[in-house]
Amino acid sequence: MCVLGVLITALNRPSPKTDLAVQENILGDSLALGSACCYGLFTCCLKLWVADERMVAYVFGMFGVVAFALGVPLLALCHVTGLEALALPSWGQFGAMTANAVLGSVASDYLLSV
Repeated sequence: MCVLGVLITALNRPSPKTDLAVQENILGDSLALGSACCYGLFTCCLKLWVADERMVAYVFGMFGVVAFALGVPLLALCHVTGLEALALPSWGQFGAMTANAVLGSVASDYLLSV
């Protein structure tokens, strides 16, 4: 079922596109493929390097600490320079992001490494 959904999304071409749109589409598809390959490599390395199941929570905790320590100053810098405008999400957006984070990342990584 997942493969069918990916194929429908990837092969869907609703309207004729200009040369620039085709180039952007190829770039987007390439970035998505590269991201999927990096994530697959990450999960394989995680399983290989964190052989002790008791260390999984520690490793994910350190990922969170590093992401927070590097992400907050970087986001603040982007906001101050005008590169990115930061705004609070609506409750619906917040719920969707939370569900995506828990189901799409935390649960899958934890279950894969156990």
